[in-house]
Amino acid sequence: MSDAFQPASIGADGTRGAAMPVPRLDPESALLFVINAAAGALDVDAKRAVIESTLAARGRRGELLVCAPDELAHVAAEAAA
Repeated sequence: MSDAFQPASIGADGTRGAAMPVPRLDPESALLFVINAAAGALDVDAKRAVIESTLAARGRRGELLVCAPDELAHVAAEAAA
């Protein structure tokens, strides 16, 4: 990720606020995916296969957490903690 692009937030009144700092991401750390099992046209196994093959192609690690729609907020909050 580059420090060159710093998007500014736009307030309700249309004015631009200060840009948020770009987070530094460790390319060695595992990526965490929370997947709503009921969303989208693909089944969960197909979603998992696409994500896992993409991670493998890029040499990245990842963890997939699949949940029902009513569990999404809880699982996402736990994953972010």
